[in-house]
Amino acid sequence: MAVAEEGSFTRAATRLHLVQQALSQQIADLERELGVRLFERSARGTRLTPAGVVFVEEARAMLAHVERTIGRVRSGAAAAHPALRVAAGRSFHSVHQIVADTIGQYHAVEPAVEVDLVELPTPAQAEALLKGHVDVAFAHSLPETAEVAGELVWQEPWNAVLLPAHHRLARQQPLWLRDLAELPMLALPGELDPALTERVVAALADRGLTPTIAPVHLAGFAELAVKWVADGLGWCLMVPSARDEFRGASGVVFRCFADEPFSRLGLWMLWRRDDPSLLVQRFLAAARAVRQVRDAESRLVSPGGDVEAAVRDPRLSR
Repeated sequence: MAVAEEGSFTRAATRLHLVQQALSQQIADLERELGVRLFERSARGTRLTPAGVVFVEEARAMLAHVERTIGRVRSGAAAAHPALRVAAGRSFHSVHQIVADTIGQYHAVEPAVEVDLVELPTPAQAEALLKGHVDVAFAHSLPETAEVAGELVWQEPWNAVLLPAHHRLARQQPLWLRDLAELPMLALPGELDPALTERVVAALADRGLTPTIAPVHLAGFAELAVKWVADGLGWCLMVPSARDEFRGASGVVFRCFADEPFSRLGLWMLWRRDDPSLLVQRFLAAARAVRQVRDAESRLVSPGGDVEAAVRDPRLSR
């Protein structure tokens, strides 16, 4: 086919990275086997004989069929082994548990689907979704782009704090937000959301607390939080479910505020708006099932409790 397309044994050999003599020998062997001449050679070039035209047409049809067959085989293999790619960022252990529970619930319904979980910070998740690198993501905020849809699957109030055990606030009863002005605030980890600290500080200011931000910022979470708080560098904002994460940690105490919650930490499940696939819909259903169980458990603990709902895209909320 290369000889037919190039009209020259020399150019065809160059294109195929062959020595011209080897290519000529292959064509000669093929003509001998078929019992017909495929090419006419002249000083003006090489062209197909009538038999050669038929051979090339059939060869092209055969190659096209082979390519279609390969494509169907690969598609069938993909359908036989579907996969869902999930992204989640670093956060509290209670948030990681929600992700794990959702994947477990999904696997119970779709045992044949492989789930690939990757760690991605919130800022990188929207881009990964839009580029098709992941199918769904768990983030602490909604991206600004309208191409990404999301639904709130969990939220908890910011009404707890990690304090140095040696500070008087660790023993004060009750503890109010305004009391925290005595100590700097350790900025929340950037892995949660770069704008999270800014939003939290603004919400605190609305309650009359304008904290001084400590000169060190959390690059990780639990380990550094415990170390720096214990050293007296400042206090770190918490959600109540993080209590067990720091239970028994040396040099720190976990306390809740007497104030009403001033803000909430949310967890959103995100997906591409143009990809309402069955895999994504069923994963969202699994996230909702996990949320319903947690809401029921929360009401048992706190009968008056209520979890605020929010849906960015109603199409998958039916």
